[in-house]
Amino acid sequence: MLIYFADPAVLLRRLVGLVKPGGIVTFHEMDMDGAKSEPACPVFETAVEWVRQTFTRADVADFMLKQLMDDTYLRKTSGVSS
Repeated sequence: MLIYFADPAVLLRRLVGLVKPGGIVTFHEMDMDGAKSEPACPVFETAVEWVRQTFTRADVADFMLKQLMDDTYLRKTSGVSS
């Protein structure tokens, strides 16, 4: 979901301000590098490739999950400290 926002840190700051103290703000972000099926499924692999191509053509970052997991990115963009 966050990949669709130009500045996801702004959204996160706003949402954090809306939850009660100790509350949780959570998202489901796709990790396209980790998208796999076991056993291998050609239809699934084709669908994942289509999503990757769509992200590339739309100039959308498909690595938001990795960025959000990086403490440096979190502190820099959302003001959240570890």
